[in-house]
Amino acid sequence: MATIQEIFQATEGKQLMSFVNEVLSEKDKERFASYKIKSKLSSYGDLVPIPAKWTIDRDYDAILIRLEGWGMRRTGQGIPIFIALIWKDQLIRFEAFQEAGGNVEDGYEIWWEVTKVIIPKALEPETETILQLFSEALNVLGVAFAPAIVHINEIPSPIYVQEMQ
Repeated sequence: MATIQEIFQATEGKQLMSFVNEVLSEKDKERFASYKIKSKLSSYGDLVPIPAKWTIDRDYDAILIRLEGWGMRRTGQGIPIFIALIWKDQLIRFEAFQEAGGNVEDGYEIWWEVTKVIIPKALEPETETILQLFSEALNVLGVAFAPAIVHINEIPSPIYVQEMQ
């Protein structure tokens, strides 16, 4: 099996899947709500609000959702961005910091520093595919759903859990 860093480097800037950024339909909103994703920023057990957009590969049934948080890499501290990848009807969580630059005329560039990867134990044999899906979805997500050159740095080894919190 390839190392985590090799997987991200091999897929950087390439798209093997067919991810697209979409506005959620009413049916999509119902699907998102069915996962009952708890906010990491609330001490009251609140659910993450339903997003307006997500990055999805409908053929592969993989969905990337930027849930909450701001995670600006320049500060090197603070609250990360909490990201979910839903695949095989399982919730996979990522935490990351980002730094973006550029403008409309010259284009955008974004650097991701992933600090945590949490995968359900049942999907452990699929780790390589999960990381490839995550990398490709981030490439399509870009900067606020606008196309960008995407770099992914410093990937930790995944944590495998029996049940996602």
